[in-house]
Amino acid sequence: MLSLLPLLFLTPTLLSALTPIPCKTPEACIGGDPSSLHLVQPLDGEDPTPTLMLAVSGSGAGEAFGVRYLHQDDNDNSESYWVMGPDSYLDPPWSSLYLTNGNIAFWAPEFVPASEPESEVKMYYSISGVDPSVSSISEFCVGLAYGTVNSLENITWVDAGQPVVCVSSSQANNGAPHAIDPSVVKSGQSLYLTIGSWSDYGDGENQGARGGGIWMTELDPKTGMLKTEVLEECGDSFPNCFNNVDFINAANHRGYNTDEGYLDGNSIEASYIYHHPLTEEYFMFVNWFYCCGGVDSTYQIMVGKSLDIEGPYYDKDGIALVNTSANTTGTTVIPTNTSGFIGPGHAGIYWEGEEGIFTNHWEASPGNNMLRTLHAWRVRIDEDGWPVLGDIY
Repeated sequence: MLSLLPLLFLTPTLLSALTPIPCKTPEACIGGDPSSLHLVQPLDGEDPTPTLMLAVSGSGAGEAFGVRYLHQDDNDNSESYWVMGPDSYLDPPWSSLYLTNGNIAFWAPEFVPASEPESEVKMYYSISGVDPSVSSISEFCVGLAYGTVNSLENITWVDAGQPVVCVSSSQANNGAPHAIDPSVVKSGQSLYLTIGSWSDYGDGENQGARGGGIWMTELDPKTGMLKTEVLEECGDSFPNCFNNVDFINAANHRGYNTDEGYLDGNSIEASYIYHHPLTEEYFMFVNWFYCCGGVDSTYQIMVGKSLDIEGPYYDKDGIALVNTSANTTGTTVIPTNTSGFIGPGHAGIYWEGEEGIFTNHWEASPGNNMLRTLHAWRVRIDEDGWPVLGDIY
C-alpha cells in the first residue's frame, strides 16, 4: 500500500508499489480524458445500490463516449475494479451547422456535480469536426447532453439541441482558447464552466504565447448555457461567443521553449475545478505539457486553489496560476512518470466522508505503451490544505 504522502516526495521504494486497479474485462480499464466519478441510481430497480460511473473519450471510432463503472464488493476490504459500460452515442443536430467536417469526434466529457445519486445526469462534452490528430485545425465546440440511466447497460442520451460555445480557427489565431475540455462546478446557486487548452497559434515571433490558456465563465444554472446577456452580446456570431470580458483567464503555462515543449506556446489544458465540502476552497487542477504520445507523453497534473470561484488560483509558492510559465515550478499532484505509469491526465474527485476518490488516466502504463488506462486513488486534504494522494481505491 502507498502511504498518504504527496507524490512529489514519494521514495523510489513506494513508487515501485504502484499498481493499477483490476479490470473485470481487459477493455474495462481502457479510456482517456475521464470525467470525474458520478453516483448514479438506475431506474430499472435491478441495481439497488448506487454505482460510481465515469465517462471517457473515444469509444467506437471516436464518435461515442465510453462509460465505466467503479465497483467494490460488499466486503469493505475487497479491491475495487473497473467494469465496462455501454458505448454512448450522440448525434448533435447542430454539428453540421457549426463544424465543417462531418467526421465528428467526442472528447473529454464531464458531469454536472450532484449531492445525491442521480438517474438523470447532465454531461458537458467537447466536439470537433476534424481529425483530432491534426493539430493545425482549431474548430471546436462544447456541447451539453442529458442522460437517463435506465440500467447499467442502457443509458439514453439526448443532446441539448445547440452548442454551449464554440471557438473558430480565426478566434484561436487571435488568442482565444480552444473550446475543449469542459469542467463545470457549482458555487452556491451559480454554475461555472471552464474551457481551454494549449496554443501554439498566432502570428509573429512569439506565436501562441498570448493565446490559449484556461478560461472561465458563469452559466445560466437553469439552462446550462451561456448567460442571457452574453448570448445577447454575441448575437449573430453565436456560437462563437468567446470574449475576454465575459470569460476570465484563470490559468496559463506560457513561454515553454525547449525540444520537449511548445515553441513560445501555452502548454496547459484539461482543467478541472473541485469545490471541497469541508474546507470550502476551490481547487483547480490542470495538465501541463504534452499528451497523446504514449511513452513519450509529458503530461503532468498540477493544482492551485482559491477561496473565490473566479480566482485567482495560487500554487504552494503563492504564484497565481494565470501567471505560471516556463520560469515557475508549480505544485505537482502527479509527475510525468510514476514508476512506469506515464502522462497522468484529466483529474477528477468524488468525495465521501473524510476522504475522496481521485481519478485520472495514464497516457502509457506497463504493458500498455500506447493505450490510455484509468486509475483511481484515495485522496485527502493535508494540514496545509492541499490534496494528498494515497493508495489505490
